[in-house]
Amino acid sequence: MVETSSSSRSLGLSKQPSITVDDFEFFKSVGSGSFGQVFLAQDKETMEFVAIKQLNKIDLIKYEKT
Repeated sequence: MVETSSSSRSLGLSKQPSITVDDFEFFKSVGSGSFGQVFLAQDKETMEFVAIKQLNKIDLIKYEKT
């Protein structure tokens, strides 16, 4: 059996609160590609630095149809 703390967050696969962009502090853009940009961010709860990719949904839909 796996124990989880009440402060743990999920990726939306359970009834626990999911992670949102409000859970992060964004610092700067670190790159861009054909589908979006990558940002350096820090998780406000754990203080861990992460890279978050912002995707352009319209471009992804267009790509999928080709």
